[in-house]
Amino acid sequence: MEYNFVWTAPSGGAPVVSIASYGITFNSVVIEMMHRPKKIMIGYDDNKKVVGFKAIYTSEEENEKCFPFIERERNGYIRIGSRDFVKYLANRTGLDFMKSTRYIGVWDEEQKLLTINLTEPMDQIMEIEDVQE
Repeated sequence: MEYNFVWTAPSGGAPVVSIASYGITFNSVVIEMMHRPKKIMIGYDDNKKVVGFKAIYTSEEENEKCFPFIERERNGYIRIGSRDFVKYLANRTGLDFMKSTRYIGVWDEEQKLLTINLTEPMDQIMEIEDVQE
């Protein structure tokens, strides 16, 4: 049986991507899960309400749509200032990102793609689990 574990430090917690009006923040677990890419591309699937973050590791993969990534790491997290993209997400989904909303990141090793589902905020998932207990 083959596994693809993402190992986390005791203080690392879940792989979390936060979206707020000022941009997108990636925690240390997500950064390691993505293998610390040089840059990323950011996209949105309107039908599935999923945001994708494509990891870019080499100069050959880069293009004008890439955001600097690992060079922005500060204190174990990375913030991408993308106000216009967040406004676009708010417009397309009706979600309010005035306060930070956290999402669980799901890593696809084959595609080198991290995804978050905007219909499943982390706090909502926790509330569902609390009700089921």
